[in-house]
Amino acid sequence: MAPSHEPLLLLGSPTRKTTILCKALLVTLSLIAIIFVAAIINLQFTATTTLNPSDLCTNSPNPSSCHTIVSNALTATQSPQPSPLLILRTILDSSFAQLDTAIVAATELHGRGNNEPKQQASLADCLLLFDLSRDPLLRSVSGINRGVHTDVRTWLSAVLTNHDTCLDGLDGYLKLSMEAQLKSLMASASASLAVLNAASRSNSHDDVVSPGV
Repeated sequence: MAPSHEPLLLLGSPTRKTTILCKALLVTLSLIAIIFVAAIINLQFTATTTLNPSDLCTNSPNPSSCHTIVSNALTATQSPQPSPLLILRTILDSSFAQLDTAIVAATELHGRGNNEPKQQASLADCLLLFDLSRDPLLRSVSGINRGVHTDVRTWLSAVLTNHDTCLDGLDGYLKLSMEAQLKSLMASASASLAVLNAASRSNSHDDVVSPGV
């Protein structure tokens, strides 16, 4: 009579089941570990790519004002992770509106006709400087859109100098009337330069902003 192998089969079956369960458990733990590591990497990436206004205003002579301007620009972009150059473009877009408002105010003051000759000359100088500031602002936006930033710092510095020169030439009630707007323009130009410096330090390769942004 042939010996029966059933006891051997019964003894081997639990061992195979245990091995399969162990392998399944190892695979599951490996998947959990991979997911956990991926989540950590994603959190680290998000943390390093989220812009902080303080980081963009490191080189600003007026960090408080720069922080406010950059924070407003971050809100205006409506982008979850805007690049420094997108922030810069947003600030420049706002500068055009500020410039137009200052031109209207200076034109109205100049047109009153009751100013002293020196005051009229100062207002005329401001209007000329405002006009001269528009072109470098346009060139800066164009350079950002094309990804060519070499001369943007020079253009923005010229804009800041123009606004400062205008303010220095005013006195009396004319200075009181224009000072707030000119200081706002100067703050925007200064913040733009600070953000440009931050953008120059960035290693991002997706800083080119399309004209439609």
